[in-house]
Amino acid sequence: MPAVNVTDDTRIGWKPNPLERGSFELLYTCLATILACTFAVLHLNVPNPNDTFFRIFLRKFQWMLIAALGPEIVTGLAMGDFAASRRTEAMRALGSTNWTTTHSYFANMGGFIVYPVSGKPFPATTRILEWLIENGHMAAPTITLEQIRDRSKADVFSKGFACLQALWLVVDCVMRRVVYKLPISELELATCAFVLCMLITYICWWNKPKDVEAAEKIYLHGQLNIHEIRESLGMTIEEWDKRVNNQRIENYAWGVMRGGESTYIRVGWMVVGIIFNIIHCLAWNFSFPTREELWAWRLTSAFSAFAFVFALFVYIIVNWFKIWRGAPLWIWAIGPVTYVLARIGLIILMFTCLRSLPVGVYRKVNWADAVPHL
Repeated sequence: MPAVNVTDDTRIGWKPNPLERGSFELLYTCLATILACTFAVLHLNVPNPNDTFFRIFLRKFQWMLIAALGPEIVTGLAMGDFAASRRTEAMRALGSTNWTTTHSYFANMGGFIVYPVSGKPFPATTRILEWLIENGHMAAPTITLEQIRDRSKADVFSKGFACLQALWLVVDCVMRRVVYKLPISELELATCAFVLCMLITYICWWNKPKDVEAAEKIYLHGQLNIHEIRESLGMTIEEWDKRVNNQRIENYAWGVMRGGESTYIRVGWMVVGIIFNIIHCLAWNFSFPTREELWAWRLTSAFSAFAFVFALFVYIIVNWFKIWRGAPLWIWAIGPVTYVLARIGLIILMFTCLRSLPVGVYRKVNWADAVPHL
C-alpha cells in the first residue's frame, strides 16, 4: 500500500467507521466522556424528604447543563465543599472521636436533620452541630463511616474507574498530537479541558457521599434559641427561613465555610477557570473548515479566558486591596456576560467543525509502536 502524505490541509467530510477511525467513534467517545464530566461527576446535596424522583432528576439535569456550559463552576463548588470538610478537630474534641472528613461532607450536604422540641426541623451543617453540642442540646453523633458509605451510590472503585476512563482520552490526544504529529479535532481538545475539571472535582469530592437519598434524624432536648444559631452562622432571617422551609441545603459551599477559607478557594477556582479556558486556545493554529470559523474560535477562546482573568483581577483588587468597591454594576457584569457568550460560541464551533476535519484526525495509530523495545 503506498504511503499517504497526510497534512493538516487535507480535509474530509463525514467518515464511516469500519476500516479506520470514524466520525461516529470520535463523536461517541467525546460525548460519553463529557457526559461523565458533567453528569456522573455530580455529588449533589441530600434532597428534601418530600422530593419526587422527577424533581431530583430535574435538579441533577439542571446542574448537568451548568457543568456543560462551564464545568469549572461545578469544580468551584467541589473546592468549596473540600475546604468546608476540613472541620474535623472541633467535632472530635466535642466527643465524636470517629469524626472524619466524610462525616463533615455528610453534614454539610444536609445529611443530618435536627428535630427540636418545638418548631420545624432543619438541616444541620458541621458548624450547627458544633454549636448544638457545645450548648448541651444534643450528644455527639454516633453514625459510623461505614454507615455513611452504605448510603452512597458510588465507591472509590467506581470513581477511580471513571477518572481513568476519562484520562485515557487525554493520553490518546496527547500521543496522537505529540508522538505521531497527527491533528486532533476541536471537540477532542475541548473534551480534554472537561477532563481537567472532572479530575479536580473528583479529587475534591473523593470522600463525599454520592446520591444520598435520606438524612439521619437527630432529636434535641431542651429549649432551643433558633436566633442564636442563625446569628452564629451569619445568616439573615430570609436565608434561614428558606433553608428550614426547603428542608435541604442548597448545592453551594460558601455558606458552610469560614470567611478566611473562602478567599483562597475562590482564587484557586478562578485559576482553574483560566487554565480550563486557555486549553481551548491551544487550537489557535488548528485547521478549520473556514477562515471565519478559525477567527471565531480564536476570539471566543480568548474572551472566555479573559473573563476569568478579569474576574480574578477584580476580586483581588476589591478583597485584598480594599478598593474599587463602589464600582457600577456593569463592571461586575463584564466577566460573566463575556464568559457565557464566549462559551456558547465555543460549544457551537466544536460541533459544527466536525463536518469537515483534517484527514489525519481519522488515521488509526498502532500504540505498540510508541512502546520502546529492547
